[in-house]
Amino acid sequence: MRIRFFVLMLILGGLVGCSNYKAGYPIDRTHLKTVFVLPAKTRALAAQMSGVLSQQMREAILRYGTLKLAKTIEAADVVLETEITNYGRSIGTVDEYDTDVAKTLSLNASVKCSLYNHQGKVFFKDQSFSASVSINATDSAQLIEYQRMPQLTRE
Repeated sequence: MRIRFFVLMLILGGLVGCSNYKAGYPIDRTHLKTVFVLPAKTRALAAQMSGVLSQQMREAILRYGTLKLAKTIEAADVVLETEITNYGRSIGTVDEYDTDVAKTLSLNASVKCSLYNHQGKVFFKDQSFSASVSINATDSAQLIEYQRMPQLTRE
């Protein structure tokens, strides 16, 4: 999923250009300089995930450095909207002697992203991303699941 998130950042970078790469779309030709990241919506049963995901998206944009974060939606050149569409866990691996006993669980999340401006131009809409991380299926799996949530959203 890091690759997919990197692709999203490349798409954003492609819209505004990169500081070292000038053959594409240089930033001075696009007028896109700021982005407002809306708080992630959720249709999944993972309320704690939306805040973590929104913060990590903001941090990734700042790290990438091509766009700046706008303080208000009105001040932004483009708006990034994110929706968590699915969250769940599934059995990753089972015990070799008893297939009813899980050894690992896979935490799965799916997200849709849209990027648009105030004039109604849509750069991309409902671009889907998904990620999963594995945890050991122990008595403390629920606590471990909560602790691995930032890793899952980063993926």
